[in-house]
Amino acid sequence: MATQNLTVATGVTWERTLIWTRADGTRRSLAGLAARLEVRARRGGPLLLALTSAVGGGIGLEQATVDGDAAGVITLTIPGPQSAPLTQSEVPYDLKLTTVAAPDGEPSYRLVEGLIILDIGVTQ
Repeated sequence: MATQNLTVATGVTWERTLIWTRADGTRRSLAGLAARLEVRARRGGPLLLALTSAVGGGIGLEQATVDGDAAGVITLTIPGPQSAPLTQSEVPYDLKLTTVAAPDGEPSYRLVEGLIILDIGVTQ
């Protein structure tokens, strides 16, 4: 699992592209996986924002290409209206991948975690 802090400007659409790779640098397939990203006020605290890989959920799995290849590409999108109400300066998040075909979602992978540092806008 990787640790990566992200800076998100509130009130405007934010996008980030991640690539899931093996230790040797080759890309991992996301076939058969679903994704969920949660942002909370604190670890174990109230849910502030969630993204999923469901259609329109804000996470695209292998829907974009990087260097002509879609394998392992994860696109995160937070629309401005979803981030506008966030007022804390830093909030924890993590991104989890689960197996779609398994009833319990296993095996699952916590791919990345860290803090979202909010760049709170002045114009409302």
